[in-house]
Amino acid sequence: MLALCKLGFEVGGFECHSALENCANTLLAEAGFTSQVQLVARDQCPASGERYEGLILGWGSYSQIQGSAERIAFLTEMQVRYLSNRRCFYLFSSETQIVKSSR
Repeated sequence: MLALCKLGFEVGGFECHSALENCANTLLAEAGFTSQVQLVARDQCPASGERYEGLILGWGSYSQIQGSAERIAFLTEMQVRYLSNRRCFYLFSSETQIVKSSR
């Protein structure tokens, strides 16, 4: 999120681990950005009315969702609830530098 904020994008995020949520918000605030990471239940999407042009989901987070039906349901909910164009969804792995796109 920080890199996207530095590029001028308006971003939002969510995290199920309170320490990571707190750390992310601290880093964003210290860098002077107002973007926030929301704390949510594991494997859940936040109940916000925000719409985005694109979504980025970390491969590590995605792989922690147990069961293919649950992963598909999560991705579908993310797409329907948050994507304004329903076309741009990325799964990202920083270890392999592979980006997968669903268009």
